[in-house]
Amino acid sequence: MKLVAGLAVLAVLAAACTSATTGSGAGSRTPASSAVTSVPSVPTPSPTLPTSSSAPAPVSSAPPGSVASTSSGPATSRTVLRPVTAGGSAAPGWTVRTGTTSIYCSPAEPSPVAVDPAIAFCSPSAAFAIACWQADAAHALCAVDLAKRVLYRYPLTGSFASPAAPTHPAPFTMSLADGATCTIRDGGTGENLTDHPDWVQYYFCADHTAVYGPRGGTGVASGSGEWTVYVAPVGGEGDVHAVGVRTATFVGTARG
Repeated sequence: MKLVAGLAVLAVLAAACTSATTGSGAGSRTPASSAVTSVPSVPTPSPTLPTSSSAPAPVSSAPPGSVASTSSGPATSRTVLRPVTAGGSAAPGWTVRTGTTSIYCSPAEPSPVAVDPAIAFCSPSAAFAIACWQADAAHALCAVDLAKRVLYRYPLTGSFASPAAPTHPAPFTMSLADGATCTIRDGGTGENLTDHPDWVQYYFCADHTAVYGPRGGTGVASGSGEWTVYVAPVGGEGDVHAVGVRTATFVGTARG
């Protein structure tokens, strides 16, 4: 019931219950009639936030040879932010806002951006509940805006199923070598590229572009050095070009 897709213009989530459409792409799901909110705008993560050098690389998702990578920058910096404790409380420095949308976190589906277990990918897309921790029997805390350290406290419908961590997590947010910041997509109708109609949108970027790639990957061509993404206008027209990834940010559970 959940596929990866969506179209949205980056804007900070104001009420956690806005509207949109359906589709498929990375880090997204597509119930037959799901709504999707605008993906929050996320600037480059602050270097003062808690970090970890052990964030795993996502599975390489390099497109066909028709799109060549020309990136030769420094190795991609990987960061893990830890906004929620194992006990379900907000970590110091994180703001909690109240969401009115009831979310569904069962059956268990791991958050695609998590490096630890018990972080769920919940429905509906309108909540942007892509990384959620159980707060209590009736509520979950979901990371919404990493740059502003904002969590939403949503009412739960049903139980919270605690999934295992994904084997190959994808970044929640990325900053690119061209200065763009990109946030993983959650639901909605995505545009296909004119030159690559079988590709899907994985991330929406603040400069009105999107990260595209073949279905079944993460949208990120990763390795031991600099990672690469393939960027084109969000409307699907225009040339696709390779851009290096400067920083990639994941989420985990706060220690202690």
